Amino acid sequence: MRKAGGTRYDLSFGMLGAVRKLTDRNACYEAMTPVLEELAAATGLCCKLSVRQGEFQIPILRAESPRPMAVSGKVGVRFPVAEGSVGAALLAESPAAELERLGRLCAEATGCGDAAELLRDGAAAIRKNGYCFNRGRNRWRIDAMSVPLRDAEHRVVAALTLLGYDEDFSDERLPAVVRMLSDGAKKCEKIYHQQEQELC
Repeated sequence: MRKAGGTRYDLSFGMLGAVRKLTDRNACYEAMTPVLEELAAATGLCCKLSVRQGEFQIPILRAESPRPMAVSGKVGVRFPVAEGSVGAALLAESPAAELERLGRLCAEATGCGDAAELLRDGAAAIRKNGYCFNRGRNRWRIDAMSVPLRDAEHRVVAALTLLGYDEDFSDERLPAVVRMLSDGAKKCEKIYHQQEQELC
């Protein structure tokens, strides 16, 4: 970047390429919106897509529940990366020491003393079952189920989450919700992989 005069700056080709990749990545995530909307309609639950940004998780997309009364969440709000089922999905492949460190930071930020334990348990559930179900063990007392989205090299790039209450995740309904969330994740990953190939 170089100063061109006044308040104007010019981007070099190297910077321009970096900015283009960033905007293309955002477009990649935006392309997943129909999948989130389909998932919200099929489950009756709010669906969100979150990404990691350093020591934070940020919901970047959301599809509202079609119900008149439902759990929801804001897009763009930062939470500790280790918090809830989203944190477990985003950090599932992290080393144990990193999980401990981020779990402690989350406990300090949220006042949730068992944050490190919840993160360990959630990450273990992701590795074992492919999803993490947090049954109200969070500061909002809501239920959330998350799965990681992975790139072509199997790195976690985002978390796909459904939000609800007890009856939304009843024992009878749970297998169907898991299946729909997993299917939605596969569709999102397919979109991500296609976009990734176009960026290379």
